[in-house]
Amino acid sequence: MGLGDRLIIWALRKLGGLLFICGVLVAIIYGLYMFFSSAMDIAIPWRVAIAIAGVGFVLLLASITFERLKSSEEEEELKEIEQ
Repeated sequence: MGLGDRLIIWALRKLGGLLFICGVLVAIIYGLYMFFSSAMDIAIPWRVAIAIAGVGFVLLLASITFERLKSSEEEEELKEIEQ
């Protein structure tokens, strides 16, 4: 695979990831707006409890992602040392 092919693949992955994250963020923001708007008949304590659980879930996912990225970087460094 040539340099041009790798560059195209890299650009497509970055663009795809960016569009995916933007779409998810828009959906989350809209969902939070609808969740906390007065149109829904959910009691405030339930809203707060669900929001706290959601934040905890996001923090867990972030920590797993960070750990995986760190592990991946260490594996790449080991491969370079072996070569």
